[in-house]
Amino acid sequence: MAGIFSGEIEGLVALAAQNVEVEVRLTHARVGGVSFLQSYPVQQTPAGGWRVMLHDLYATSPRALAVVFHVEDVPELGKVRLGEVRVEADVVSEAGIEHRTTVMPVLANLDGEDHVEPTVEQTFLRFQVARAREEAVRRADRGDFDAAAARLRDAAAGLAAFPAAPGNAEEIEDLEAEASRMEQRRYDASDRKYQGARAMAARDLKAQYAQRVSRRPRAR
Repeated sequence: MAGIFSGEIEGLVALAAQNVEVEVRLTHARVGGVSFLQSYPVQQTPAGGWRVMLHDLYATSPRALAVVFHVEDVPELGKVRLGEVRVEADVVSEAGIEHRTTVMPVLANLDGEDHVEPTVEQTFLRFQVARAREEAVRRADRGDFDAAAARLRDAAAGLAAFPAAPGNAEEIEDLEAEASRMEQRRYDASDRKYQGARAMAARDLKAQYAQRVSRRPRAR
């Protein structure tokens, strides 16, 4: 517990930016919309985009925002600009607080083939793990333990495509073990909190936090 709290307190004193907002805009006629894979608050903008509220950002806790662009058949090949991401924040520095805006284009290099970017794919799988744990809790709360276990095993199977990725082996082992607990009807308030903590760690990409709260003994 001391290690968990010390890490969280350290993060609280490393405030990097406040009032962080991310706006996603579409710039290509063949983009039908976007999906957000996390549960951040999202608002539709008058211009037809989306604004995501990330609030405060800490230097020791970077955040990832997963956005899927739904693109219909695009006739042209090469680099195609699908949209842009606009980040606004009150940035904290030694000189004080400065409001900054950064605009980044979203480009797709289309060549008529499907490609998988391993880093992006692994990150999306982590978000799916978070959603699987949250859904498993909802199903277990309703008494549907077999469905909860199946959801956790599906998430483990997805991670198995990248067995060498850092932290994946431990996450797979934990998901399988928790699925077994569900199948054995071993579920109480502490299990619910554990799944919530692990879901938060996966959603926020906090690998060290996941290790600290893990029920699995650490390898020596």
